[in-house]
Amino acid sequence: MRKVIGKYKKMKKVLFIVSNIRASNGVTRVVMNHYPDLVENGYSIDFCSMYDRPSPWFDELKENGSNYYLLPQADEKHSGPDYAKSKEFLEKKLTDEKYDIIHIHITGKYAALAARLAKKAHVPYRIYHAHNPLYIHDIHSALYTLAYHVPCVRNCNKYLACSNHAGKSYFGNKKFDVIRNTVDTENVKFDSESRIKLRNKLGVKDETVVIGTVCRHTKQKNPFFIVDVFEQYHKKNNDSVLMWVGTGELEQEVKKYIGNRGLANAVISMGNQTEMKAMYSAMDLFLLPSLYEGLGIVFIEAQANGLPVLASDVVPQDTGVTELIHYVSLKKDAKDWAYELELCLNNKEIKKRTLYAEIVRSQGYDKKSNHDLLQYYRSFS
Repeated sequence: MRKVIGKYKKMKKVLFIVSNIRASNGVTRVVMNHYPDLVENGYSIDFCSMYDRPSPWFDELKENGSNYYLLPQADEKHSGPDYAKSKEFLEKKLTDEKYDIIHIHITGKYAALAARLAKKAHVPYRIYHAHNPLYIHDIHSALYTLAYHVPCVRNCNKYLACSNHAGKSYFGNKKFDVIRNTVDTENVKFDSESRIKLRNKLGVKDETVVIGTVCRHTKQKNPFFIVDVFEQYHKKNNDSVLMWVGTGELEQEVKKYIGNRGLANAVISMGNQTEMKAMYSAMDLFLLPSLYEGLGIVFIEAQANGLPVLASDVVPQDTGVTELIHYVSLKKDAKDWAYELELCLNNKEIKKRTLYAEIVRSQGYDKKSNHDLLQYYRSFS
């Protein structure tokens, strides 16, 4: 990754284009982990969000003088933006506010719109940030890429990615820089008191094995296979539960699938959470067989908590910041995954869980010691 420190204007106005700023969104957590570093070093950061979602960071934004804009919504239920009204809103905002940088953290229709309008408004630095690789698997996704991704690349002039894998997928031969996803190790490190308290609250015994996952109920995260893998392990050890942190558009379908497999009493749905230290600490293993990932901040967070991690082999190897993570081929079936899961749980070489937060910090992934995005912004002279 390029690291450039040189002359820079101390005060720059930046507009982040985001999907939302709720705590359960991995991209949002990455953005908000970089946010304090930028503000403390004189950058004025505003947010423009597609969706109206609750967030623990609204007070922090207000305290730092950051504006939070919600794109005009299509209906009173705030189900999503109205395109024509959003175009008018963004066009005026970009013209009036004279931003130095627009940083696009989303993909799709509104990413393409923001990039086009920013170029029209002569925003000097237009950054397109790849937080995931492109996932083209059918004609619909191919057309979607042509309609929105290609124009966004064309209208931006700076390119970032969370990993080389994501960057090459997004930008091909174009030059891009890698900005490591940072985590708040203090907020995810193992805490025995939090573990005991949450397990007691959930009625989970100390000896019960808790298989955990933190993900949205979306196709990308392979939710039905998560259930299949847990089912195979649960057959061998019925004193086990699956703790699921997150929600998503497939949530009801997944719950129905869980019920049909006779696992309703063995799966704990936690919904969206902000207190991740307790969530991770209550788990004994982290499972996420994603179909694709740009990097996946949850893999880093789980390792910082000292959890053995079982991930699919499409997850970038950049996530391997400790010996805790184990990659398994998606070509293997649920029985094979359950076998690998058991091996991870029985690994006697794993260090004490309390040691891993410092190991992750030493790899440069902690938000307090990682200044990658700040240094990148400073390179704009």
